[in-house]
Amino acid sequence: MDAIRINGKIYSWDSVSLKINGSRTRSVTSIGWKDGRKRTVVKGLVQSGAPLGKTSGSYEGGTVTLAMLVDAAAVFRAALGVFAATQGAFPGNYGAARFPIALQFGEFGLLPVTYDFSGCTIDDEGGDVKEGPEGAVENITIGFLDKRVNQLPLYDRAIDLPF
Repeated sequence: MDAIRINGKIYSWDSVSLKINGSRTRSVTSIGWKDGRKRTVVKGLVQSGAPLGKTSGSYEGGTVTLAMLVDAAAVFRAALGVFAATQGAFPGNYGAARFPIALQFGEFGLLPVTYDFSGCTIDDEGGDVKEGPEGAVENITIGFLDKRVNQLPLYDRAIDLPF
């Protein structure tokens, strides 16, 4: 089933709104994300060897990868360092901060699509500077514990079983 489009409008880079720890940022030049649900194929006593099905699996969490202008990355780290101190970490230890990320796609006439990442921490950093007109960017990999797309999870919701 496709979305209803007005004048053929589709989401693009201009449709993106990004909030990191509640603050909107505009200095990101690319965003990527990946998470997974590890499932196992279960085989039974079937002569053909055909699988009976798959397990419900285990959600693995994932990563958000940002390319951010170098000066904005420095401001981002400083803000996270202050925030980490409010969480009981050593002041300035931006790697200890746990924060949310909200990524939203919005266009007039289209239903918004919102990705909410929680339990985020900076897991990896690196830079990329080339000769040419492009701005200097820093690549930041952020690990997350949970992702919801329009409030829906990739995994089965927890069910409390009676004992």
